[in-house]
Parts: sequence; structure tokens; C-alpha cells
Amino acid sequence: MALVWIVDFTTLAAQDSTNNPDTLIQRPQLQRELTRYLQRDSEHHQEVIMPSMSTYIKAISGGAILVIGGPALVWYVTPTEEEIFKRYSPELQKKALAGREQRQKDFDAFVGQLKEASRSDKPIWAAQKEMDAKRSEAEQQLRREERDAYAAESRRRQAEIRESAK
Repeated sequence: MALVWIVDFTTLAAQDSTNNPDTLIQRPQLQRELTRYLQRDSEHHQEVIMPSMSTYIKAISGGAILVIGGPALVWYVTPTEEEIFKRYSPELQKKALAGREQRQKDFDAFVGQLKEASRSDKPIWAAQKEMDAKRSEAEQQLRREERDAYAAESRRRQAEIRESAK
């Protein structure tokens, strides 16, 4: 609206032969134009034009198409595991089949650890950290016992060798 007012003002200024701003304000035609423009501008700002119901329906329909259709399209074009496996070369298929059981065991162990950690009242990362510390301590204890058993076996053999040498 301000651009229109500037254009109207410059049009009226061009019609004035002197282009003197003081004479422009005194001109009744300019005063009428400015008054009419300001009234029209204030009336325009007072009325609020609401979009029609069809606009709302179109917007909701478009949103539903995007929200539902986007994931549906991704689901439709994503290949299944079997389709991906069929595209493997025979060597890769054999390798994947050979390692499948071990990967499944690892995954089941991981899920079991997560379930065990989720039973705690603590956050899962804190519970996981405690479980890792306990597991590490148990592994260290097992290594110590193996080392002690190996040392005891070594001493027993040394004693046997000494006894047989006498």
C-alpha cells in the first residue's frame, strides 16, 4: 500500500508545474487523494479476510497426503532382505549364510543386555556402564583363576620332574 501511495504522490507531483512540496500540500486535489488513500488503507486493515472452508480442506488433504504418502512410498520402494540377498554374488551369499548364525547370536545377546539394563531404575546408559564394569571384573577374575591354575599345573609338573630325577 505504501508503494501505491508513493506512486500516487509522484503522479500528482508530476502534474504540478512547480514541483514545490509546499504547493503540493496546499493543493486540494492532493489532500483529497491522500485522505481517500488513508481511509481506504485503514478500512482494509480493519477487515479480516478468513480463508474459505475449501482452502482448509485442501491444506488438510495436502498435509495428509504428505504425512501418510511419504512413508508409504518409502515402504513401497524399499527392497526386502530376501530381494537384497538374491542380488548378492554366490560368494557373498555363502559368506552371509556362514556368518548369519553368529550375527544372530550376537544380536540376541545385545538385546538381552538391553532388556536387563532396562529393568533398572537408573538410565540405561548408567546401567549399561555398571554391567560392563561387572562383566570386566568377572573376566579379570576368570583370567586370574586360569593363570593360577596354569601356575599350579606348572609347579606340579616341576615337582614330578624333580621326583623322577632323584
